[in-house]
Amino acid sequence: SLATYVAATVMQMRMIMGMSLGDGFNVKDIWEKGRRNWGQLLAVTLVPMAIVIGISLVLSIVVFSIMFLCIMGAAPTIAAIGGAADPSFAQIMSLIAALAGPMIFCTLILYVVLSVAETFAEAVAIRGVAHWVARYAPEWTTLDVPRY
Repeated sequence: SLATYVAATVMQMRMIMGMSLGDGFNVKDIWEKGRRNWGQLLAVTLVPMAIVIGISLVLSIVVFSIMFLCIMGAAPTIAAIGGAADPSFAQIMSLIAALAGPMIFCTLILYVVLSVAETFAEAVAIRGVAHWVARYAPEWTTLDVPRY
């Protein structure tokens, strides 16, 4: 859910600032600081991901539309094989392989592009939360750093 995503991002930033895993689970302090300007906090965490979701929807529609058109272009061949008296298994499998290869390739390319976009959006969200912390929770920048 959206609230979980925002909370996880803020908890992650709190862990980064405190350099301790336990600092990320100080929910009382996170809730207290998060209420200072929750609108801006929601914006800096959700807007980058919303942009990536929009881009992924558009790209998915385009890629799957192209794949659908390719399948429809192969429909006469499918009909010819189906109309044959006894199509061989090899003919059917070669047609399926001819269609499946490009579809799998396009799906993998789409997956890689969207994974990179999601990683970029996550980095922008973390940077936005860092700016939010600098403005609305500056006491997090002076947390006691554990000595190793």
